[in-house]
Amino acid sequence: SATWPARLEQSLRQDAALTRVEVVNAGVSGYGVRQDLARLQSELLEFKPDALLFLQGHNDLFGLLASAQPAPATDTPGAVKPFSSATYWLERNSLLYSKLAARLGVIRFRRRGDPAAPDGERAQGVDEAALGRAEERFRQHVRSYLAVAQAHRIPVFVLPLTHVMGVN
Repeated sequence: SATWPARLEQSLRQDAALTRVEVVNAGVSGYGVRQDLARLQSELLEFKPDALLFLQGHNDLFGLLASAQPAPATDTPGAVKPFSSATYWLERNSLLYSKLAARLGVIRFRRRGDPAAPDGERAQGVDEAALGRAEERFRQHVRSYLAVAQAHRIPVFVLPLTHVMGVN
C-alpha cells in the first residue's frame, strides 16, 4: 500500500468516475527504452491499458554516456571477458551482487571522467560524435515507443526524470 503504484491507484479511486481503476507497475529495473518497447509489444498490450506512464532515461542515459567514452586499449579486441560459473550464478540469482556490481561500475565510470560535465570540465578523450549518435538513437527509441502506443490509441504520460535523495 506504500508503493507509488498503489498510492496512485488509491488516489484515482477517490474520483467517483474512476472506481474501477487498476494500476499495474510494469517497469523492469535495468530496462532501457528498447527493452520496454519489446515488452510493450510482446506482453503489455494484452492488458489493453487505458494509459501508460512513461518514465525512462536513467539506464539509457548511463549507456549513452558510457558509449561516448573511448574504448579501452587492449591486446585482444573483441575478446569475451571470462567469468566463473559462480559469477554466472550470482549475476542471475543475487540482487545484492547485482547492485554491488552496478555500483562498482558507476565508481569505475566516474574515475574515467564524467562526459555530462560542462564542456570546460569534461574529461579528455570523450567522443562528442559518439555522444551525439547515442543521443539520436535514444530519441529514435522514444519516438518508436510513442508511435506504437499511438497506433494502439493508448495515451502516454511522459514523466520527467527525477533524482531522489535520501530515504524519505
